[in-house]
This record gives sequence, structure tokens and C-alpha cells, in this order.
Amino acid sequence: LGLFEPTAIEEMLREHIPIEKLEELPIPLTVTVANLLAGKVEYRTQGPLVETLLASASIPFVFRPTQLEGAPFADGGIFDNFPIGPLQGCCDVVIGVNVNPIETLPELSNTRQLMARAFSLVLNSQLPEKRKQVDFFLQPDGLEEFSILDLGKAEAIYNRGYEAAQKVDWQRVLDPTHEA
Repeated sequence: LGLFEPTAIEEMLREHIPIEKLEELPIPLTVTVANLLAGKVEYRTQGPLVETLLASASIPFVFRPTQLEGAPFADGGIFDNFPIGPLQGCCDVVIGVNVNPIETLPELSNTRQLMARAFSLVLNSQLPEKRKQVDFFLQPDGLEEFSILDLGKAEAIYNRGYEAAQKVDWQRVLDPTHEA
């Protein structure tokens, strides 16, 4: 059901995250997953941490779905790639980060590019409306160079996001009354 098994991702998560359940995290986390049998999005705040993260990373056709409670789950982005709904009303400031920017391409030359492009377009279809619902929006520069299927380039993608975050005056974002 997928081109790749998420074994390496699962091993990495288990090695670096000693916590078993979402509800045991010191900072609350909501993970967006897609229940493929029910055909709906779910926002998980409880349950097995690693398995839920794997489900959220299970890009359809790339990774096999992850079983949660006997049902196959995949990346929640297929329904809600900018999941701000669970944050509304419980946060003082909602920060949105887009890591799937769309640019005009000169061509689509193979099936892999077509698949990645189609998935990126679906993921971004809700972005213009959802962007209006956040207090601060960040889109790191240079992410257009990467495909959603560039799994081996995670460190470079992370570095782009880190560099973008370093340029933000977070004092002003988090406290709009703050004078610079």
C-alpha cells in the first residue's frame, strides 16, 4: 500500500522520544491524522505517541498507512494540512508555518514529479483561507527547491526553517504591545 516502509522513521522516533503516550508530553500536542476507513480527519491528543506520529507522517502511496485501533491512518494533511482549528480559543497567539510552498514549474517530466506536484497542490488548496486565521504566518525561504518526496533532505529543510525562525522578532510576535 506504499512505496516505502516507515521502519527507519519509527526507529528514529523510538530512539529519540522516550515518552509512550501523547498525554504524557510536558507540552500538549495535537497530531492531525486521517482515518482512511471513516474518511475523516482526527485531531489526536491522547494515545500512543510514536504510532500517532507515524500515522501523521504516512504520506499516501509513499508510506504504508499506520494501524491505530485496528484502522489504517495516514497523513492528516490530506484533509487538513494547516490544522489551526484545534488551537483556536486555547492559545493567546496562533503561529502558522507553511512548509509546502507552491511555485510555477517549468515542466513536469516524470511520474514522481507529477505525484509530488499533485499532492502539494491538494495540501495547499486550503492555505489562503486558513492563513487569514492565524496571528503570525511564517513561510521559510527556499523550500520551493524541495519536493514533498525529498525524504533524504530533512536536515536541509529543517535548517531553512530554523534560519527563518531566527530572523523573527519573537518578542513582538508573542507580545504585540512590546516596543522594539
